[in-house]
Amino acid sequence: MGKLPNGRGGRLYGYLYLKGRGEGRGIRVPNEEEAEVVRQVFNWLVEDGLSVSAITRRLRLSGQHPPESATTWGRSSVYRILTNPAYCGRTYVFRETRVKVEGDGSRAGNRRQTIHQWRPKEEWVEIPNATPPVISEDVFNAAQERLQKNKESASRNVKRAYLLRGMVKCRACGRNYVGTTHVRRSGNRVYQGSYYRCGARNSLSPVRCNNQRLRADYLDRAVWQQVESLLANPEIIVAEVQRNQEHSRDTGLLQRNLQRTRAQLGNRERQRARIWKAFEITGDEATFREGINQLQAEIEALKREETRLQQEIAANARFSPDPQDIRKACELVRRNLKGLSMEDKRLAMDALQLRVWIDGNTIEMEGAIPLQDVSIASRSVT
Repeated sequence: MGKLPNGRGGRLYGYLYLKGRGEGRGIRVPNEEEAEVVRQVFNWLVEDGLSVSAITRRLRLSGQHPPESATTWGRSSVYRILTNPAYCGRTYVFRETRVKVEGDGSRAGNRRQTIHQWRPKEEWVEIPNATPPVISEDVFNAAQERLQKNKESASRNVKRAYLLRGMVKCRACGRNYVGTTHVRRSGNRVYQGSYYRCGARNSLSPVRCNNQRLRADYLDRAVWQQVESLLANPEIIVAEVQRNQEHSRDTGLLQRNLQRTRAQLGNRERQRARIWKAFEITGDEATFREGINQLQAEIEALKREETRLQQEIAANARFSPDPQDIRKACELVRRNLKGLSMEDKRLAMDALQLRVWIDGNTIEMEGAIPLQDVSIASRSVT
């Protein structure tokens, strides 16, 4: 009988993990209630032809508990289930490795980091009989084929690239705006348009946001006109950079606060391990869930604080360019404004640290330089 190398890696939705080294230990056994949910998920994909998003919606309506301490079913959780070969009895270890990479320098602490990277499949090590199958291998293979077809279909349906991809946020709920295509029918005619909408307008979001969506061509044009006016006046950019240099906060203090926050995160991770150990000994699920949910909330708050401190440190580090270099760069871009590609425009906006906030009927723009807000015309929304 194969054994999984450690208890943390042994946990998988649909199973219980029997920790230990003795006979019949170090393996997974089906949790029949959750295993039935797994079978249903595969059936919805293979037999009913539902998308991952549609499956996620059904799970939320079903009232089934999501994996581990998650508060609701997410699309990523469903996708992980559908692509994990352990459910058909094929258990692999050493599928991933951690590799060191050089950061791009855009954030403090991003100079050098480690990331998870998939190993080539021939380097995976299979542990036979470690996970009893809850679906057949034929069903699993059919699911992979369906996922691939869905992916190819989605790629064919992408009609345009979005200039402001990743730069637009919702002032109402804080979520990112995403690019989307909307089809409207009137009689025998079909109208199709590209829009930016709040990610929480999606029916998969547990909290729906009613902030309006905007036509992509309108928002792209309104924002780029502001950027063009700035690039034509490099002295404005130089003055703002110098002002930020003069008023930047003490980076040493920020670094110390960041170290303290990371130490607190480390303590919470050790506390998480103790909660799991207590649960494995006592089996008290109510106490476990209460402790793990409270701990997760603390971890998320600390991670937000870590991100904020990293951004402030990075902002201080960025405000050190040579004013003459700024003038030369602006002049180079200004002379070629009409010939800039979308990627060139995105690079310019990235350099200006542009962020666009949609706040009701107003487009708010912010970055390393001053930008004017824009009122949204009624014809630009639906």
